[in-house]
Amino acid sequence: MPLSNEMLGKVLDEEGKLATHVDMLIYGKSKSGRTYRASTAPNPYLITADPTGHKSIPYAIPGRVVSSITQVREDLEEFKKGGHGFDSLILDGLSFMHDLYVKEVGQYFVAQFGAKDEDMISIGARGKILKTYKELLSLAISLTDLPNKEDRVHVICTTDEERVKESEDAPFSIRPHFGTKSMNQEYPKLFSIIAYIKPTATLNDDGTIDESRKMLFAEYEGIQAGDRLKMFPSFCDEAPNLSEYLT
Repeated sequence: MPLSNEMLGKVLDEEGKLATHVDMLIYGKSKSGRTYRASTAPNPYLITADPTGHKSIPYAIPGRVVSSITQVREDLEEFKKGGHGFDSLILDGLSFMHDLYVKEVGQYFVAQFGAKDEDMISIGARGKILKTYKELLSLAISLTDLPNKEDRVHVICTTDEERVKESEDAPFSIRPHFGTKSMNQEYPKLFSIIAYIKPTATLNDDGTIDESRKMLFAEYEGIQAGDRLKMFPSFCDEAPNLSEYLT
């Protein structure tokens, strides 16, 4: 096989912004501003399984609220075809998407194999959920590296946080929540950038509440975060506008 001379690694544009399309996960507590922060990505399209998360965005952006995994996959396939006209794709509420999977696969096993209840499906069925859910995330992330560079998008995902009980075996006390314990351990490896966000919850001198958000891009005191591309500061006193970093 001939050697390739393709340039690898991150690429910056003339303004110093990252020209490479990135995959990124933003996680934190409910109402911490995950969806709003993701929506600051360049020219975004939003797919949300969270029925209320999108209401936190104070301006209208294109997208839809999905009620089935089929709808999510339909939109991802359209992005894969190209010609969509967007620069970023937001998958909002990954833990909600997991719940859609559990519901759909559970209903299938109830109908086809006589399972007593959607919540009492077999280990094999749960394995299928794990596999197909990971395939969905992998399909989304692959949109950052499509053959036609004009069709590539930044993929920004959001999800809840999971607080792990104290354990010597647990590498993190706070980590992203994807749906199950095994998912929460394995799926962070899929992402190049993992950012933890939380409100400051402090009072200003005039007695008003400081509504800014802090974002962490590096592992710190048991909080899972990381930036393989080294494009963000390790810690931001104020959550950044993603369009200032992404082209």
